[in-house]
Amino acid sequence: MNLVALRCGQTRSRGWHLSEAYLRQLTHGELRRPKAEDYELRFEQKGVDMRIGIDVATLALNRHVDRIIVATNDTDLIPALKLARRSGIQVVIAQIGSFNLHRDLVEDADFRRHYPVAA
Repeated sequence: MNLVALRCGQTRSRGWHLSEAYLRQLTHGELRRPKAEDYELRFEQKGVDMRIGIDVATLALNRHVDRIIVATNDTDLIPALKLARRSGIQVVIAQIGSFNLHRDLVEDADFRRHYPVAA
């Protein structure tokens, strides 16, 4: 797409964890030993916030753009977004659907733009 950058990190395993369904059963008093299907392999994505932060800083400091629209809820980006604002770049936080944005992101942006999700 024109004028859009997608930044992907590296996926890493966080190991095996008890599933939410099994943990819910425990909280309702159903005590039993976990079975193989009660475990799930979890992953995390690493490095995305750093890549986006570097993009934001580069675009802002080189004055390549007037506005940056970010679809994130990661507060690790706040320093880069503040740098962009101090450089005179408008920062827009995209709210997609009914997803609640972190209040610190909203506070450190110039605008919040809502993008409804089509049903």
